[in-house]
Amino acid sequence: YQGCQGARSSAKSHKAECLMSVRPVSRMSGCQDQKSHKKQAEKMMTRELEIYIHIPFCVRKCAYCDFLSGPADQKTQEQYTDALIREIQAFPNAEQYVVCSVFIGGGTPSVLSQEAIGRILEAVRRKFHFVSEIDGDFGSVEITIECNPGTAGEEKLSYYRKIGINRLSLGLQSADNRELALLGRIHTWE
Repeated sequence: YQGCQGARSSAKSHKAECLMSVRPVSRMSGCQDQKSHKKQAEKMMTRELEIYIHIPFCVRKCAYCDFLSGPADQKTQEQYTDALIREIQAFPNAEQYVVCSVFIGGGTPSVLSQEAIGRILEAVRRKFHFVSEIDGDFGSVEITIECNPGTAGEEKLSYYRKIGINRLSLGLQSADNRELALLGRIHTWE
C-alpha cells in the first residue's frame, strides 16, 4: 500500500513488506490505448494506476527460484487471501486513481483456488475505478495472472476468462523434460 509503490519489475524487493504494490503511471506504458486512457483519466482528475498483487504460494519451491514463495496449506492460503482483501479495502484515496493494469504474480498464483482469485479481483473492482468503466471497453484493462501448467486446467482457465483475466503469464524454463525435472518443475513439456 502507500509505502509499497512499485509494479512487477520492482516489486521483488517489496514482497516481504506488503501484499499489494501500486504504481501511478505517468507515461501510460502499461495501458493498451495510451492516448484515450490518458485523456479520460485527465477528465476525471485521476491518475492511472498499475496494481501488482503478490501470491507467495507454489506447489513446491523450485531449486532456481529466489522469489518470496513456498508451499502452504489451504488454511494459510485462505488466511492470506483474507488479509490481502483487507489490505485492498484499506487502500487510501482510491478515488484518485483509475486502474489500467492488474498483474497477479508470485509464487504461482494459479495454485490458489479459482474462487480465491475471484474474491481478490472482486475486491480490487469494488475499491478502484477501472479504465474500462470510463471507455466502456471491458478488455481495455490488462489483467494478467502468472500460471503454472501443472496448476491451471481448462476449468480454472475458463473461470479466469469469465472474471476478466485476459492475459496469462507462463514461464518456459525448458522444453526438455529432464531439465524440467532437474529444475524441480511440477509439469512436463507435454
